[in-house]
Formats: sequence, structure tokens, C-alpha cells
Amino acid sequence: LLPDEGEVQIDEALGRHSNLMVDRTALDINGIDPKWITEEGGLRLRPDFWADNGNMDGFYLACLRKTV
Repeated sequence: LLPDEGEVQIDEALGRHSNLMVDRTALDINGIDPKWITEEGGLRLRPDFWADNGNMDGFYLACLRKTV
């Protein structure tokens, strides 16, 4: 997964919509390794994560909330 498909999309959305923010508390989920949370507050998953459980696909997600 390329940053252009994840982090950059979120950054651009935040730039276009001043009433949006990343909700950093939304990813406080049991089973999510805190090391997978990016500096920006999103979740970056890679195919090599959970190698002992059959791996996973690569994804990026962030929870956006309206501020007003």
C-alpha cells in the first residue's frame, strides 16, 4: 500500500474540509498493536503483520470526525 493511497488521501481530505479531524481514540481497539498506529493517528496494516496467523492484506484507515 502506497502512502498516496492512504495517508495522502486523509491529508488532502483534511485540507479540503476544515471541519474534519482525525479521531485518534477510535483505533483504541483490543487486538490492535499500538505500533501499527501512525504518527498521524491512522492505522497502517501490512502483509507481514500477523505472520504467525496467516498474514493479512495491506490497508490504511483513519477515523474522521466533524468538529462542528
